[in-house]
Amino acid sequence: MVTLATRSDSLPVHPPSSARAAIEGFLAEPRIALVGASQDPKDLSRVILRELVHRGYEVVPVNRRAAGQRFDGLPVVADLAAATTEPLGAALFMVPPAETLGLLRAAHAAGISKVWLHRGVGPGATTRGAAELAGELGLSLVDGECPMMFFADATLVHRLHRSSRGLSGRFPVRVAPRRRPALTVVRVCIAVLTALVGLSALVNGIQLVLDPTGAAVGLRPELLARSPFPSYTLPGLVLAGVVGLSQVATALTAIRRPARAPLLALAAGAILMGWIGGQWLFLTETHWLQPACFGIGLLEAALAFGALHLADRGLRAGLPTGPSCLERKEAVSRPTQGNP
Repeated sequence: MVTLATRSDSLPVHPPSSARAAIEGFLAEPRIALVGASQDPKDLSRVILRELVHRGYEVVPVNRRAAGQRFDGLPVVADLAAATTEPLGAALFMVPPAETLGLLRAAHAAGISKVWLHRGVGPGATTRGAAELAGELGLSLVDGECPMMFFADATLVHRLHRSSRGLSGRFPVRVAPRRRPALTVVRVCIAVLTALVGLSALVNGIQLVLDPTGAAVGLRPELLARSPFPSYTLPGLVLAGVVGLSQVATALTAIRRPARAPLLALAAGAILMGWIGGQWLFLTETHWLQPACFGIGLLEAALAFGALHLADRGLRAGLPTGPSCLERKEAVSRPTQGNP
């Protein structure tokens, strides 16, 4: 039976053990074809190519238009058939979805048994029917993940991606559930802090809209002399509708769907800091509340990063472990002690 690790909501949900088997099996292969490697050195496919090489994998770039060239010192081949002149068991697809099904058939014809359909932002290489076709061909398929998330020492961006997926319950490699009191404390702090800030912003924003002179909240019209605003109406709408609602939405999410709260708290903190930055830019006077509110925005962002870090620390236990691919190859080639 084919082993699948899938992210698409339109496809069947497979048990964590199947997902882990597909992911571990792929990452255990020492030689990988990267189909869709771009000619642009800054493209994500090239970033992943270099990262895999750094981790000890032998990577074969596949790009029909660039066959015969070299990407980061590696010879580029035209297709999977050319990539399998030496043993090759895995292929990472970073191609448009329209090309995926044909490439699955090409992988099967070339004797490749493990395929990973990359997906970062957007659909990636995932497409409807890929899982069914992989099953018919007997391929082990990882459908719709970024492989860089599955290294315990991943970069910050991939760790944030991994932890956000883990918090929302959509990370395919699961660990045994356990109590994480520190994460609970962080979520409670996010809920309380954003609720207080949000309610204050809503009240003050509504007062500015009702009284555009600013007198209701202790502001003077001349403070706007350096700004493009003739009154406090538009700033009041922004304070209530953007700053206030983003904070209240984060607080409610932290209570009802806590897994999604850290990312919202990160956004709400950034919005709050941007609001204070706008005040420093446009208002003719400063007030002690401005640095205090900016600090609260920083604190919200710090709590969000803290929650993501705690979630990621728990996920690492479920990742494939053991030496890197390079270390495995060196261990195989190293003579056993006592042998001639």
